[in-house]
Amino acid sequence: MARVNNSQKIKELQEQINGLLQEIETLQQRDDIWQVLLASSPDAILMADPESGLIVEANQYAVDLLGYSRDEIIGMHQTQLHPPATQEQYSQTFQESVAAGRRFAKDMCVQRKDGEEVPVEIFSSTFVYDNKKVVVGFFRDMSAMKDSQQSLAASVERYQFLFNKAYDGLTVYHPMPDGKPGSFIEVNDSACRIFGYSRGEMLRRSPVDMVMEHEWSKIAKVIEELKAKGSAVFTIQVARNDSRIITVEIHDHLFEFDARPTVLSIIRDISERVETEARLKETQEKLIYTDKMTSLGQLVAGVAHELNNTVNFITGATPSLKRNVRMLQVGLRELFAKNSQLLKRERSQKDVADINDLLANIETLFANVEEGARRTSAIVQNLKVFSHKKGEEFIPYDLHEILATNLALVAHEHVDISKDFGASSHHIFCQPDFLAQVFMNLLINAVQSVPSNEQGKVLVRTWNDDGHIFISIRDNGTGVPEKIRARIFEPFFTTKKVGTGTGLGLSISYSLVEKHKGQIRLLSSGEQGGSEFVVSLPVDLRRLPE
Repeated sequence: MARVNNSQKIKELQEQINGLLQEIETLQQRDDIWQVLLASSPDAILMADPESGLIVEANQYAVDLLGYSRDEIIGMHQTQLHPPATQEQYSQTFQESVAAGRRFAKDMCVQRKDGEEVPVEIFSSTFVYDNKKVVVGFFRDMSAMKDSQQSLAASVERYQFLFNKAYDGLTVYHPMPDGKPGSFIEVNDSACRIFGYSRGEMLRRSPVDMVMEHEWSKIAKVIEELKAKGSAVFTIQVARNDSRIITVEIHDHLFEFDARPTVLSIIRDISERVETEARLKETQEKLIYTDKMTSLGQLVAGVAHELNNTVNFITGATPSLKRNVRMLQVGLRELFAKNSQLLKRERSQKDVADINDLLANIETLFANVEEGARRTSAIVQNLKVFSHKKGEEFIPYDLHEILATNLALVAHEHVDISKDFGASSHHIFCQPDFLAQVFMNLLINAVQSVPSNEQGKVLVRTWNDDGHIFISIRDNGTGVPEKIRARIFEPFFTTKKVGTGTGLGLSISYSLVEKHKGQIRLLSSGEQGGSEFVVSLPVDLRRLPE
């Protein structure tokens, strides 16, 4: 009986030993798995006792990260992993992690054995291992990422510095689905300076908000060019925040950014350059026109001199010719009286009648010759006045005299030129030669606007108002079409045939009138047709404010 009981106990004990061995094997397998996990983790893993804070396990990555051996790490207090100045803060973080069960901490540091501080991110979790509560911390080395972030930040800073210090304005926007510009997503300091807005104000606007209304048609062409070529260069007028209109040159470039079509615009304010070019062009035009007028003046002076000699010859010879003809008339009459019997024949009487008619017409012919000589002499005198240069100085001068001289020179057989000089103050402070050019241009245009097969009319009027003298030159010619009225004062713009006009007359006239602080306007033709130009000039521009 005793033997049976002992055998039974031995059997039970053997089973218990086998169970323990199996559990040990299972635990060994689990420990092996755990060790594999610790060794294969890309992060440093540290296990600590939640109550004491002492480290109980560390993997190889933790050894590499901290520079301590595994034996040195095990038994260290978790706060010793961190710089002394922040150990109290990290101790509090550890306790919060134990209380919460898990925690994620960014922008933390551990201190290596050699004193180097290494930035890390820590994920901690609390769980039970071998019937004991432990805290596992996963430490990820952020040094490389920090270096990358610092490099990226430095690159962004350099880009931002270059972007903002660029002399040209730089703007970036995403086109809308229909191709029209969207709101700005980035602008530099120069763009803000050019347009007169703050950066915040610019980012609430789009390029279209800046463009003048009459320039909108250019935007559509630019959009098509961008789509076709990927870039576009154009000049356009835009309005600044202070309402000043400026001219800018824009280079647009289309590219992909954030998986969206994006346009980079390089903008340069060329207003000063445009104004300088305009002044240079105006100066060139004046030089060309002045040279032509000088040549014309010399030609006119020469023609006037030759005409004057011819007129003097005619007017000098006419009195002697008249005396001789009158003596011939007296002699013929005496001859007819002495031979009256011979002249009674029918044939002779007819001849005598014809001779008497001729003698009677001689006085009329002489009167016509004298009138023609007088008119020619007046023309010669006007040519002399026209060709005589008074200089470029501003002097008091009779404007009516300038107009009268020009009217005499442009007289035309199929154009009736009349005048109504109603201005009482017509002695003005001016440059007479330049004003003579202005009115000569306007009068020639008026005469030439009348078709050659029609009888034309040109009326020149003057009047005073508010310290100014107004000069109106109206014709009944073909008029100026509405579509080109805005361009008639542009340099080199002309509707005349090639060889009959340079397109400089009205442009020069406009600048000369402006030089006299005056204005020149084309008024609406109305139902009567034709054109009316009105020039207003201050009687004494010396009294005008600067």
